[in-house]
Amino acid sequence: MSTTAEPLYVQKILDGLDAMMQSEDADALFISGYLRGHVTLIIGRLEMDNELDEQTLINSMNKALVTARQSGELSPQDAEFVEQAWATLID
Repeated sequence: MSTTAEPLYVQKILDGLDAMMQSEDADALFISGYLRGHVTLIIGRLEMDNELDEQTLINSMNKALVTARQSGELSPQDAEFVEQAWATLID
């Protein structure tokens, strides 16, 4: 992450993930950690390429989640939960 203030859309996503981390539910903790890992990686890449904007972040995350589902990185049920959480974060 850059040392400058994050754009509002990034802060909204990170705040949503932080709120999920407050849960004592194991599924919520897994989902928030999984999404945070992907989001921070993608944000870092986009910042390095000077391409960070809201739609590019959303598109990149959507592609990463499709890849995770297709590669079997997540079980079908976990993939569904992660995708639902992501949709809520960007809504």
